[in-house]
Amino acid sequence: METSVLVEMPRLVDAGELLLALTEHGLAADLAHVEGGWEIAVQPGAGEAERAPGEVSGLIDAWLAERELPFVPIRVGERGFAVRPPAD
Repeated sequence: METSVLVEMPRLVDAGELLLALTEHGLAADLAHVEGGWEIAVQPGAGEAERAPGEVSGLIDAWLAERELPFVPIRVGERGFAVRPPAD
């Protein structure tokens, strides 16, 4: 069963900063290069069955707002998000 939450990011600098923010909140996360950008896999912590997508989404929203970045997290499937510019 897939238990990680995936976050797609278009730019390495943002992906690296978000990765640091997630780990500062006690989440285990890994960064990988994927076609078209970067992907952060947020893993469950010790003793957790899974990481809730809503928890990760809230952290992404707070991180974007704090940095005033022109992106929004878009839900992709049950356990994923793509951080992209808002649609016009």
